[in-house]
Amino acid sequence: MRKFEFHLQKILDMKEKKREQEEWNYTKILHHLLEEKDRLTELMNQKNKLQEEIILHQRQGILINQIHQSQDYLSYLEVLIEQKNKM
Repeated sequence: MRKFEFHLQKILDMKEKKREQEEWNYTKILHHLLEEKDRLTELMNQKNKLQEEIILHQRQGILINQIHQSQDYLSYLEVLIEQKNKM
């Protein structure tokens, strides 16, 4: 009977050890996934910031074009005024 109990205890110990190892593996996987989540969150924040900067640069480009068009129009009006004054 003692031999049976010994083998039974050995099997139970092995199962417990396996369970502990699986638990440790799951803990490592979870830790890795949390690190990846943090990294992806940081990348998404950087992407959003870059998108905001792109939009800002696009708006600045539009404003610069509008300024140039206004300057061209003012130059055109100045030429017209000069021509009118010469007449």
